[in-house]
Amino acid sequence: MTAALVATGAALAVGYVAGRYGPGPRLLSWAEAHARGGWRNPANWAAQVIFAVALAWMWTVHPRRTLNNVRSWREAERRAAEPAPQLRIRRIDPNTEEPTP
Repeated sequence: MTAALVATGAALAVGYVAGRYGPGPRLLSWAEAHARGGWRNPANWAAQVIFAVALAWMWTVHPRRTLNNVRSWREAERRAAEPAPQLRIRRIDPNTEEPTP
């Protein structure tokens, strides 16, 4: 009984410290900076592991948010592939009245 309480207290303390320290964003920043150099770079391999763990975490903890992000990325790509509307050029001469703010 006492060992379970001590283990629970220790887990809560570690969780609190990890939450305050924020290792997730720091690790992802490090991985983004070191994900270069090809397959011979050990830092690149470590970065790929960090990316895989982060992706698994996102799909496990926030599946709906992750799916919404994927949908929005696909929508943005689809819209980027569409041709832009024609640019309308309106000539301004001395007689044209411009709206004042």
